[in-house]
Amino acid sequence: MLRACVWGKSRFAKIIDSEGRAILEAAQAEELPMNWFARDCLTIDPTGKKVSRVYVSADGVMVPVTTQAEKDQRRQTVEKQRREKQRRKGMRRRRLPAVKKGADQRYKQSYRTVIYGQDKQKYKLVSVRRGNHESMGPRDSRVVRLPGVQEKLGLVDGAVCLRRNLEGLTLTAVGLDFFHLSEHVHGDYLECGAPHQRMETQHGSQTRSRRSSIRDI
Repeated sequence: MLRACVWGKSRFAKIIDSEGRAILEAAQAEELPMNWFARDCLTIDPTGKKVSRVYVSADGVMVPVTTQAEKDQRRQTVEKQRREKQRRKGMRRRRLPAVKKGADQRYKQSYRTVIYGQDKQKYKLVSVRRGNHESMGPRDSRVVRLPGVQEKLGLVDGAVCLRRNLEGLTLTAVGLDFFHLSEHVHGDYLECGAPHQRMETQHGSQTRSRRSSIRDI
């Protein structure tokens, strides 16, 4: 017979925190199981030859975090609710745990690395790290066994620090990702294009970039 389990918000938060820490520790120790490796990412090159090809993308993102002021406000709300809630006769309430230290800013910089094959739905590894961007790449490279791949292509948004970090992975080539490439193409059309080209939208530039060769762009 199945029975429903009812958990309070605090209990649920503790479980999420505990499981999240366990996953992070396993990732740091490179113990997370993988169901694919870089050598599995096969595709056909322009000459018709079957090769192993992996893409490595890196980007910096701003992640919302809980500030110290927000944590203090939450604690005040909880304490108020406890005072207003009638206590059962003969029952002692548990002491609230200490408030964990909050962040000094509303957003913090994090770095995301994505390693994927031509079939992005089947072969994809996403990692997010806080702190220095130099911690990106090397560990994921070992996890998916990147060194043995024939073609290793890096894609970045143009940030010098991200490009420099990816170059440490001995990639075949590093270039702009499609979205930022189309932004530059669109900017050039607006700056020095013909009158009819200046009216072109960014979506039009994306379509042009997708259908054109590098020489035409």
